[in-house]
Amino acid sequence: QRHMQNPVVVEAKAMVEADALKQYYYDVKPQEKFSLLMHLLRKESVHRCIIFCSTRATVDIVSRNLKKQGIDNEAIHGKLSQSRRLAVMEDFNKGNPPVLVASAVAARGIDIKDVSHIFNYDLANDPQEYIHRIGRTARAGEQGKAITLLSNKDHDAFREIQGRHHVNIQKLPMVKFERIPFDARGDRGDREGRGRGGPRSYGRGSSGSRGGFGRSSESGPRSSDRDHERSERSERGKVWDPLQRRFV
Repeated sequence: QRHMQNPVVVEAKAMVEADALKQYYYDVKPQEKFSLLMHLLRKESVHRCIIFCSTRATVDIVSRNLKKQGIDNEAIHGKLSQSRRLAVMEDFNKGNPPVLVASAVAARGIDIKDVSHIFNYDLANDPQEYIHRIGRTARAGEQGKAITLLSNKDHDAFREIQGRHHVNIQKLPMVKFERIPFDARGDRGDREGRGRGGPRSYGRGSSGSRGGFGRSSESGPRSSDRDHERSERSERGKVWDPLQRRFV
């Protein structure tokens, strides 16, 4: 104050309305996360959503698998060029597509209206990152919902998030959901489906319109993991019963 005359303090009101943001989590096995995510995308009233992943590789893998299930989406992470990131955000801002799969690098730079849901496919690396993620919804008086898919390895970090920011994150009971094939491969998986005719077009009809939160006519890929692959052959088409902890 010695070096300023008549200083003015400016306080900015938080854009996220705490009462308008509902936070939930599921306890789920890692190999079941994608199937649960697909179930939620189909059952929740999703207008526009962001799915956060912990690494660039996971962003690309989840994005590709969503397309193979008929969920039109775009991926954004730090390795994309600036022009590409801007193009992705411009399309998402228009709701075309309505699903964005993003890394933590993109969390702070996303300022989009009408985001109804945040899905934390991977838990945030630290409490502040979690706050930045969920702050992409329930903005300017809008209602929003943040859903975290929590695995056993995440519990310590999750307790730290709850303790530091005193956030109320409600646990939801596990639901029955269909087992969805998931290709966990990285760059090699990007080449799957490419024939002499070039890359396949997922999530679009014959007229070129974008697919919604439904099924694609494309069959899902097989997992590269042997145990997961054997499980898919025996469990595909069945429904997970959380009470019996098995597929029925």
